[in-house]
Amino acid sequence: MHIHKKLFTGASPLLAAGLATIGMTANLSARRTAGVDPAPDVVSKPDAPIAAPKMFQLENATIKDIQGAMSDGSLTSVELVNLYLRRIQAYNQSSTISPIQPLNAVLFLNPDVLEDAAQADRLRKQGIVLGPLHGIPFLVKGSFSVQGLPISGGTNAWKDLLTDEDCWSVEKLRKAGAVVMGQANMDTWASSAVSSSSQIAGTVRSAYLQGALPGGSSGGSGVSAGAYLTNFTFGGETGGSIRNPGDRNGLVAYKVSGGSISVNKIIPLTPERDVIGPMTRAAVDNAIIRDVVGAKDPNDGWAPILPILEDKRPVPETGFVSAVQNATLRGKKIGIIATYVGMYYPGFTPAVTTGNLVNGTNTITVTSTDGIVLGMGVSGSQTGSPTGTVTAIDTETKVVTMSSNASQNRTGITLTFAGAGNTKATQTILPNTLALVQQAKLDMEAAGATVEYVFLPENVDTTVAPPGTPSSLSSTDGNRLAAWVYRSLIESAVSRPDFTYSQNAAAVLQTAALQSNITAARRNLFYSLNSSTGIYSPGDTITYGAQPVVDHYTRKKVQKNAFEDWMDANNLDAVVWPMWPNKTRSSGTIIGRDLVNAMYLPGVTVPMGKLTQAAVTGANPLPAGDEPLTMDFTGRLFDDAKVLGIAYAYEQATKHRYSPPLAPPVSGEVFDFKRQSKKPYSPDIKAPVLTYSGSAARAADGSITLTGGVADAGGVSRLEVSIAGALIPATIQGSSWTALLPAGSTTAAYLDAATSMDVIVLAVDNAGNATSAKGAVTLSTVL
Repeated sequence: MHIHKKLFTGASPLLAAGLATIGMTANLSARRTAGVDPAPDVVSKPDAPIAAPKMFQLENATIKDIQGAMSDGSLTSVELVNLYLRRIQAYNQSSTISPIQPLNAVLFLNPDVLEDAAQADRLRKQGIVLGPLHGIPFLVKGSFSVQGLPISGGTNAWKDLLTDEDCWSVEKLRKAGAVVMGQANMDTWASSAVSSSSQIAGTVRSAYLQGALPGGSSGGSGVSAGAYLTNFTFGGETGGSIRNPGDRNGLVAYKVSGGSISVNKIIPLTPERDVIGPMTRAAVDNAIIRDVVGAKDPNDGWAPILPILEDKRPVPETGFVSAVQNATLRGKKIGIIATYVGMYYPGFTPAVTTGNLVNGTNTITVTSTDGIVLGMGVSGSQTGSPTGTVTAIDTETKVVTMSSNASQNRTGITLTFAGAGNTKATQTILPNTLALVQQAKLDMEAAGATVEYVFLPENVDTTVAPPGTPSSLSSTDGNRLAAWVYRSLIESAVSRPDFTYSQNAAAVLQTAALQSNITAARRNLFYSLNSSTGIYSPGDTITYGAQPVVDHYTRKKVQKNAFEDWMDANNLDAVVWPMWPNKTRSSGTIIGRDLVNAMYLPGVTVPMGKLTQAAVTGANPLPAGDEPLTMDFTGRLFDDAKVLGIAYAYEQATKHRYSPPLAPPVSGEVFDFKRQSKKPYSPDIKAPVLTYSGSAARAADGSITLTGGVADAGGVSRLEVSIAGALIPATIQGSSWTALLPAGSTTAAYLDAATSMDVIVLAVDNAGNATSAKGAVTLSTVL
């Protein structure tokens, strides 16, 4: 097992040019002006138009925008990473800037992030661009394997478990030039789809509305992308854990078709349903990322069963950018699933008033059955006194059996029928959500689409399948499959070339035993121990190629084909619904799992507007405010490019995404492209040499002085020093710099009781090379 160094706030007094650096700026005038020659005097003609400056905005900049800024010299990867790291210091942890409690969205930072960014800059200056993500930083969920970082799942038990390997998606992103910032916080062991709280980093908080759920279990990924603590993130989903945080944070969150991106070396939850996907602020960025990570991984567990699911179309590996570029809603037919927005299935009514029940009885004959179809899976509740639930319905006699015998008479009973299975069940929808659905329908129609409310047929249901269809995976075989996945994951982190099989098995079992979420029943399946010899051999696990698993996916193929045949018959290009039909700041119903998760279909969330939530009074009051609502776009299995294109077209037609109110912009996020662009070409790729003292003097009046060194043969054009979320004045004299935090400032007051502080220093030379240093500085009082 590997033991990790401190990863979040830095491990050494000085972390230079690529070690974990945290800070932010708070002075716009100090950004991108130093060292720029004044513009020559120009007398313009009265009729000469003045071109508006081309502005770069960190929050809304797409990957293409950032690449453009880097290409023309307006921005380096080191500077970009610094901007995100400053936002992390401002909002992810306590600071002088954040208006609320910390977001807690980041789990671990990559200690080499700035060195990785600097290397991307050096390559770019030599004319080498590795791919469309060159120099672009990102975070992945805390369940992903990232070389040199813990693979923890948010648990203390594994916070010291380092892995020497990247999972497939991280490997592909690196090869395309992307810069790994680290891992995002998550719900411990992915336990919740609505909230995210880890043992390591605590509770993730919304950047949109105080007290609102951030979504789970990829809540840190959602908040990090929504509050733009990085450029993009990756989440993982079993039952909504990409799309739900995407919704809560106003994102284009893309849960891919099952098996279309490798999940190898990622902590599983339910292996037969686990998928991953990117979370961005713009659909076009999803397309770029998807093209990068889309190649099939021959070592992915899903590989043996993909041919079963590819009966109608292959797994998409490329073509996403071109699909988005040509996307339009014109001529498309979109279905809004009616039962997901409060409509009752044809033949059902919401309630039926019946007769009375006398003492000791628990059956009743429905006396008014007009319009009601009593079918398989129909559920109901009884609102008489005392209350009860329906446990059985005889569809021939119309006799309804209640949950238990009554000890008293029940009169004036009303039975409420919800529908059959997951096809006919009617979801409750709030009026404000319904209004946004109706507006979305109008918007899509205005953009040229045909939009109808549609009802899924009875055979589109994950609880039914035609006679002769193989069975779903049993719990016993599910444990055997999960044991194989867990064992393989841990082996990738702890196995050593010099280990024998038994030594490797012992190390794996020792690591697994630390994690209570891996049950003893599953651990016992990892290996078989010969008690007389003490030698291990493979246990009773199964892979995805085993017959019970093949049968399971064959059944799922039948069910997803029923859905696709229905789409074909109705000429539908996609189906949509609001992610939460009854969403409040602290509750709501997750819908669409039957299609997106149980049938493995793609699902993409796109902002569709705001929901205003009322103030909360009482012991823990909360102000009123808005939070985003998104619409889920879903289509046929492996038809991801088309679904993402439709989502993009809706995004472009409506543009509902808005900035997170609780994480507003910090200084330096917006600048004119021309202020630093078009520098003369220089072969110089050496960034300034930057140091600073590991201690700082606090004077009796409360002011704080920091010092350090900076040198560059070509001259330094800009120096920034940040403390506790604030940029402080800094000057350069020769090869030394000094920064003074004035007495009486907000930041000085914030640090009044502190014995140390995090400091970030950024230096940019005249050739456009940037370097950064950060560390924990000890505060000493000078009397």
